[in-house]
Amino acid sequence: MLLTDRSITFGSNVDAQYRISKEQVFRKEDGDATIGSIHLKIPGEFNRKNALAAIATAMELGVPFETCKTTLEAFTGIWRRFEHVGVFNDIEVVSDYGHHPTAIASTVQAAKEFYSDRRIVLCYQPHQHARTKTLFKEFVNIFSTLHVPVILAEVYDVAGRNEDQTISSKDIVQAVGLDNVVYAKDLEDAEKIIRDVVKSQDVLIVMGAGDIDEVARKLVYGN
Repeated sequence: MLLTDRSITFGSNVDAQYRISKEQVFRKEDGDATIGSIHLKIPGEFNRKNALAAIATAMELGVPFETCKTTLEAFTGIWRRFEHVGVFNDIEVVSDYGHHPTAIASTVQAAKEFYSDRRIVLCYQPHQHARTKTLFKEFVNIFSTLHVPVILAEVYDVAGRNEDQTISSKDIVQAVGLDNVVYAKDLEDAEKIIRDVVKSQDVLIVMGAGDIDEVARKLVYGN
């Protein structure tokens, strides 16, 4: 248990006691001066803020910034949270568990920032028919505005659940109505389409909470 006798604020707001702006870390106790920079191996504003929270906590307990920096810069992430699976035909393959429309948007944006000189390709598998039906409009909006090639695999049918299967990924693709958003009837079809769509130096994000991760592993490891 961690106990403290005062609150600690952190974030990107100028009033925060610990603040991060891109790769620069500031602390008000030092006159809002830069206390150092940090270069993470995992992308995204959300990961920068998570790192800042760890820095703030550690430094309040007396841990030097350089120790925080060394530890966090060595961190490569956890399983299926923007996990770098490997390389396939000169293409970086990333697997991510995110399955909500907002998670899709933030992950793709993070990838665009981290791999700013590369094209991003997304293969996404919706999770559960009921959730897909409820969030249908949000999915259509996200895939209409990502501006990246999207392979949309069929909805993952959760074992043991008696789901209403009147919704399909094909319905989302048709509602989006863009040539760069295409439907895959199953994982085998998704892999085939990926191989046709990706080009050298692309970054492929394989995303979803179902069995879509198998596609990422098969592309990289061939099994």
